[in-house]
Amino acid sequence: MAGNYSVVLDNIIKQKRNQTANTLPDDEFFEIFTFEQLLKKYDLSYEELNHGRIGGGDDGGIDGFFIFINSELVNEDIELENTKKTPSIQLF
Repeated sequence: MAGNYSVVLDNIIKQKRNQTANTLPDDEFFEIFTFEQLLKKYDLSYEELNHGRIGGGDDGGIDGFFIFINSELVNEDIELENTKKTPSIQLF
């Protein structure tokens, strides 16, 4: 049964790769695909997903890191002075 799920997932990933015309190696594209699925409710762009990708050697198995304050992705453009005193912080 697990083999069927693997075939379906492989086909979904291939379709997504074709839609985005992505040229990343398979393992890196899989990371972006996984981030997109896990963070779907935040509707992040491909660039935002790729920016959070930190995978590499000797990283302890951490492939990505995303911080959200009040459901807004933290990046270099965020205005923290507009954040309320008790913000909602999510780490992924």
